[in-house]
Amino acid sequence: MSPYLIIDCHIHTYPSVEMSNRDAKILGFVDKGLAGQFTGAIDDTLAAMKRDGVSKAIMANWLPISRMKDVALTKLPFGLTDYEAPAREIDQTLVARLQRRNQWTCEAAQGHPELIPFISVDPVMNADQIRREIQDRVNNHGARGIKLQYAGQRVFPHDRRLWPAYETAQELDVAILGHSGESEGDSAQYAEPKYFAEVLHHFPRLRLVLAHIGADFYDQAKALARAYPQINFDCSDILCAAIFPLTDAELVSLFREVGADRVVLGTDFPFYDRKPLLERLLGLDLTEQEKRQILGENALRIYRLGSNGPATT
Repeated sequence: MSPYLIIDCHIHTYPSVEMSNRDAKILGFVDKGLAGQFTGAIDDTLAAMKRDGVSKAIMANWLPISRMKDVALTKLPFGLTDYEAPAREIDQTLVARLQRRNQWTCEAAQGHPELIPFISVDPVMNADQIRREIQDRVNNHGARGIKLQYAGQRVFPHDRRLWPAYETAQELDVAILGHSGESEGDSAQYAEPKYFAEVLHHFPRLRLVLAHIGADFYDQAKALARAYPQINFDCSDILCAAIFPLTDAELVSLFREVGADRVVLGTDFPFYDRKPLLERLLGLDLTEQEKRQILGENALRIYRLGSNGPATT
């Protein structure tokens, strides 16, 4: 029995290996040599959770809609006199695919209370579609929050097309987990922490958690934490020293500067093996209270999760 309550607040799950491999490639994990050990299938995910003593995990699933649209547009025949109509058809096809992804995530959590479903929305949807999708999935299908992968979706946090998502999340009091930090393969850094200030100003009751503590933009994350006490963070990715070369002392300092009571565990499973990340976190020069907070106790409060207690290994 693990002596800690462990809640992984940032994982990804997939209905097929092909989808898992696609995201690994898009996010650069293949080039980094990190993908391949796990698939993110539900059985695979549950087995890894049991091995690592994880009680609950948040499925932060999304679709790279902008890239999918690029591919679809290149397949249109040459010589069309009107590209607007087929482009609108592509948009609606992508909306339906995103809705099916959300449906799969919610259904995958049924019968597995240790899996917490988060859905996603995208600017390819109009305002009414965004509102209805969030309301329906939360009220009728068990969704507990929203994942926005700003870099992968090629949209800035303060883009007004996302305002309906923030408004609805605030009204329903569900959390948003938002990517923050560097954007793999893109010249525009869509998710620098500074871009979230406008969102937090306009939506002061929004429960917003920034993934990766602003990876590569840590000073901005610290400034945001000082200015907005409602903001929280997860430590996914940055625990991997091979990718984000923070020393142990720098990690401890970062956690304490943004507030150890505002940081939750995240691993980006299946793209990282959770076990060495947990080992590193437990080896940091943190107090026992800080370790317990980050490993699980903060998640209970921030994401308002019930506790089943630590899982057996």
